[in-house]
Amino acid sequence: MLCRSAPTAPERGHAADNGTDRQAFKSKGGKEMNEPLTLLKSPRDERDWHYGRIVCAGGELPARVSLRQSCGPIRRQGKSGFCHSFAGTALKNLQETQDWGERKYNFSPLGLARAVKARDGIAFTEGSTLLDVCKALCSDGVFDEVFYPFASYDQENFKKTGKLTFPPMAVSAEEEAHLPKYYCKNYARVDTLEEVKRALANQNPVLLGMTCSEEIYSPTEGCIGLPLGTFLIGGHAVLIIGYDDTKERMIRGRHYKGFLECQNSWGEDWGDKGFFWIPYEYITYRTKDLGMGFVMDMYTTIDLAREDLQGTAVELFIGKDKAFDDGKEISLDQPPIVDEKTGRTLVPLRFVGESLGCRVEWLAKSRRIIIRSRAHDIELSIGSQTALVDGGKRLMEQAPILDERTGRTLVPLRFIAQTMGHAVLWDGERKKITILK
Repeated sequence: MLCRSAPTAPERGHAADNGTDRQAFKSKGGKEMNEPLTLLKSPRDERDWHYGRIVCAGGELPARVSLRQSCGPIRRQGKSGFCHSFAGTALKNLQETQDWGERKYNFSPLGLARAVKARDGIAFTEGSTLLDVCKALCSDGVFDEVFYPFASYDQENFKKTGKLTFPPMAVSAEEEAHLPKYYCKNYARVDTLEEVKRALANQNPVLLGMTCSEEIYSPTEGCIGLPLGTFLIGGHAVLIIGYDDTKERMIRGRHYKGFLECQNSWGEDWGDKGFFWIPYEYITYRTKDLGMGFVMDMYTTIDLAREDLQGTAVELFIGKDKAFDDGKEISLDQPPIVDEKTGRTLVPLRFVGESLGCRVEWLAKSRRIIIRSRAHDIELSIGSQTALVDGGKRLMEQAPILDERTGRTLVPLRFIAQTMGHAVLWDGERKKITILK
């Protein structure tokens, strides 16, 4: 593995020199590519949560998942080194579209970049770390592109002066203070391919920091292979939005099976209309001598804040008809189960009403379920993956079922609990589900 420059974080306050800031490469179509690769590796923070410890009941993963239909617009970062913030806003665009679905969101990468650079303290590069992006998404939030358009940023100024200067916003300071902002609740580090796939199956896109060679400028049929035997020229941030176990490609004489689907920020005329695929080996590969890989960092967002851990909790166990509500034992009319096809946890309808403080109605004639709480009204139908939340349609990965053996109605736990504002934790070793109320 040849390395021209190591994409690691410089000391705070010192310049980061990345050769790709000043050179251009040719794509296979002959187009000049000069998008810089300026992502920096995040410092390891042992306080970070790990996604593998904060997931719901698993089971077998589907062979293919794609969140592309919920992605926001493909943006073009141009000559700026703000790939980190384009990836961060791509994540938030997708998340809000998933949650509400009434429109495609287009948040301002420039606004996020300004918050990230104010946070990271690295004054002499446009690059930053995914950890700083995650922290900015949680503490500073994002707002719509119209309030701070990327077109207002002078992409040549940094190259000429070495100084990072952000333009004024399109609104006054007073108006800025009252902008509608969108936040992530928390984030977690993702460490393995299994965790990436589990996150995607849970409808959570994953931020990826990848070490790149020149090949990234010229994808083969929208695919990038391992950067073996080539110079590594920098780090780049993208958003993983899907995977496919069955996808196979031959790239530069090497056969690959199993790919991750990613969203880039280099315009729709690059790759597969702005998207591209990397093999699973990009995540799993390690050199024999030093054990080095091509992944810098991976993070995803989670609907769980640290203060949530201080509330009351309900604990259930797969296959057991006993549960605990804030330490008090309760009996279930049927144990929770994991659907073998979807890997989703299903619980008896009665439990939802008694333990989550909801009012539940079962309409036998139409086979519909109405769940009401102070926060939301949810309407489900047996066998249907479409739910109505406060009258708006939401897609679930698991439909409610009627257990023919017991006659009990079973509903998808994670969807209902999180829609009602409760966090859900999974302990795979003990097969325990914890709902934080």
